[in-house]
Amino acid sequence: MTVSNKPPAFQFYPQDYLASSRVAEMTLEEEGAYIRLLCYCWSIGSIPSDPERCAKLAGKGCTIETATNVQRAFNERSTDGQRLLHDRLEKERENQKRRREFASKAGKKSAEKRSANAINSDCETTKNDRSTTVQRKSNSSSSSSDEDVLKKPKRKRASVTVVEDQSFDEFWSIYPRHTDKAVSRKAWAIALTKVDSETILVATERFKNQCLGKDQKYIPHPSTWLNKERWADDGLKPKDPFAYLSLPDDEREAFVKREMYSP
Repeated sequence: MTVSNKPPAFQFYPQDYLASSRVAEMTLEEEGAYIRLLCYCWSIGSIPSDPERCAKLAGKGCTIETATNVQRAFNERSTDGQRLLHDRLEKERENQKRRREFASKAGKKSAEKRSANAINSDCETTKNDRSTTVQRKSNSSSSSSDEDVLKKPKRKRASVTVVEDQSFDEFWSIYPRHTDKAVSRKAWAIALTKVDSETILVATERFKNQCLGKDQKYIPHPSTWLNKERWADDGLKPKDPFAYLSLPDDEREAFVKREMYSP
C-alpha cells in the first residue's frame, strides 16, 4: 500500500474518544494497544490483518487475543484484504487534505489581491500626478494664491489587506500565547506569501510542545514568531519522518518495531 504526503499529526477529541462504544468495551490493556495501533495506522496508513503481527506492533506483552479484540475497532479493509483501516482516521485524513488545499488556494488569492491592490494604487497615483501636472501648466500665469489651490494632492496609501483564512484560526488555537490577534492575523497573511499554512501549523505544534511549562513572558508574541519566520527553525523542522513509507509493508513494520522497541 503506497502512502504519501501524510501529515505527522491528527486531532484527538477526548469527549468523542470517551463516549466511543468501541473504547467502552475494551480492557485497559486493550485500550493501550488500541492507542499504539491508532498511531501506527495514522503513520503508515493501515495495520496488518494478521493478529499475531498486530500483537507485535502493539507492544511487549500484548497477546494475540488482545490484538484480535482491538482489531475489531478497525472496521475497514484494504482492497487486497490484507490490511485494516480506521474509518475515523480516514475522515480526519480527508479533512486535513481539504484544509491544506483551502489554505493554499486562499494564500494564492490573497497574494493576487494584494498585487492587484498595489497596481491599482500605483495607477491612481500616476493618474493624480498627471492631472496635477496638467493643471499646473494650464495655470502657469495665475497668481501665487491660485498656485496654492493647485498643490499636488497627497498620495493615497494602499491599505493593508488582511487575509481571511480559516487556517489562521487553527494557528491561533495552537500557538501557546494569545496576544494581539489583529496584528497576528496580518503577520499570518504575510507569512502565507512565503510558505503554505500546513508547514507553519506543523511547526507551531512542535513549538507548542517545546513551550510546555514555560512562563508566558518568555514565549514570543505570535506576530513576532511569524514575522521572524520561526517555522523554519531547525528544531521545528520535521526530520524526514516518513522516509520509510516507500518501503514494502514488511520492511516498514520491521522499521517501526525497531524504532519503537529498541533500547
